[in-house]
Amino acid sequence: MSWEEDERGVTVVLHQMVPDDALPPFLRAALPSGVKIRRTETWTSFDGSVHAVVDGAPGVITGSLRLEPDPAGCVLGAQLTAEVGVPLVGGMVEKMITDNVATLMENEYQFTLEWLRKPTA
Repeated sequence: MSWEEDERGVTVVLHQMVPDDALPPFLRAALPSGVKIRRTETWTSFDGSVHAVVDGAPGVITGSLRLEPDPAGCVLGAQLTAEVGVPLVGGMVEKMITDNVATLMENEYQFTLEWLRKPTA
């Protein structure tokens, strides 16, 4: 993970490995070293954008992010689109990638909420 901050906002780069057992068999054969997703989030205030690529595969994820007020604090909203240029199986791969990134983002969100709720010493 890395991050950069400037007057426009914050850019965070994250790396996610998708476990081999989460991949369909045809994809395991095509990508024997696994699937590594490099995700870049750029935040300006309450709005952000996300751009992710799958290393070694013809896939890209783009989307928008937004923090919105909630009675319990805030809610992270995300709209993701995946494009994989592989005939016949591209749609399956797109769904697998967006599901994995969405799950990762939800886990990160839950972790952050718990971390923020902990009292400081």
